Amino acid sequence: MQSARERVLAFLLLMAIFLIGGGFIGYQFLYKPVADRELTLAALQSEIDTANGKARGIERDLPRLAKMQQRSLPADIDMARREYEGQLSRMLREAQFSPTSIMIDPRPPETAGVPTIATRKPAYTRLNFVVQARGELINLVDFLAAFYELDLLHAVKKITVQKLATSRGADSRLNEVEVNLTVEALVMDTAEKRKTLMPAEKTGMSVLATPKRDYGAIAGKDVFFGSPPPPPQVTQQTETKIPEFDLSPYVRLTSVTRSEMWTPEEQTALSLVGGGLAITAPDPGRVTATIFDFLHRHEFEIEAMPDGPPRSQGYYYIGDRKRKMIGSPYLSLGEESDGSRKFYRIIRFEGEDLLLQQIDPRGLGVRQLGTLLGGGGYLPAFPEPVMRWHVGDLLQDASTLSNREARSWVRPAPVSTRSRGL
Repeated sequence: MQSARERVLAFLLLMAIFLIGGGFIGYQFLYKPVADRELTLAALQSEIDTANGKARGIERDLPRLAKMQQRSLPADIDMARREYEGQLSRMLREAQFSPTSIMIDPRPPETAGVPTIATRKPAYTRLNFVVQARGELINLVDFLAAFYELDLLHAVKKITVQKLATSRGADSRLNEVEVNLTVEALVMDTAEKRKTLMPAEKTGMSVLATPKRDYGAIAGKDVFFGSPPPPPQVTQQTETKIPEFDLSPYVRLTSVTRSEMWTPEEQTALSLVGGGLAITAPDPGRVTATIFDFLHRHEFEIEAMPDGPPRSQGYYYIGDRKRKMIGSPYLSLGEESDGSRKFYRIIRFEGEDLLLQQIDPRGLGVRQLGTLLGGGGYLPAFPEPVMRWHVGDLLQDASTLSNREARSWVRPAPVSTRSRGL
């Protein structure tokens, strides 16, 4: 007969077996299926969210895809390959690489590893070009700037620049490097079927930084031949004012040209309009003047268009290479370093003469022209004299107009004239 202690132990054992068995059965047949179902639902929801995200990304990128189709090389692969090779050659020559060193090796079109679309057709075709050329670092900088300004679907995949150990030919130059490039251009499956390399309209997809930079400064830090020596240190502690220097004997108005649509009876009329300058003419066209500063080797092109104010574009020379300055509505002659800097407002062209007026540089950036017009539309006396500069003459030979003569040349513009402030 069992004792009370044995009955208690047997009861506890049965309870333990029941709890363990019940827990196992509950976990195996109740909890685990529910947990697995929740995990499956969570995984499916994650896949749905991922798919929705991709769909939203595709919808967001559709406008970009349209622009990329426009930037793609033309659908005719043979024509695209031929025209793009010619474009590369032109950019290399314009960057002034040594002409005899330029070699372009077009490789066969590639589709290996390219994603396919629903029709099992490659989404795009790669056109690879191996380029080799010799020149200075500034030539490479100019080429790359022109390359990335080109509105096409292309990229430089590999670039190698190395210093030449010895001179290589009669056209070799000082500080010359050898440049090897691998360039890749794409022809998309849905590319435009156009007959020209470049798209008819600009896509506006800029690659270079905005606002525009002067990338020519890169060549000033030449890692192959070193930077130019620093200027000598100035030990003088007291600051001295640089005396003004008269540049007028060294500056000449070398040419004044007009487009074919201009006639002597249809002269350009430049007028003051509410703080800006406006040019009016009966027919479209432009007048262009060239000014050369012999002392500093600066060249300036003044262009007057019928639908806006005149513009001045300056150039400086590094050796035989012509480099562009920043354009301006004003004519800026001379250098601050030698005290010859002077600013001039371009008034108008009259025949083969250019009318201009020296202005205070402290007034640049402030629209002072509006103060010259009275409320009744008349023009008071000019604060600075107006000069009349004849083509072929030096600036020192320019004649000074009286206020009466100046007012007769610069007159209020008609109400219908388009204007654009300086």
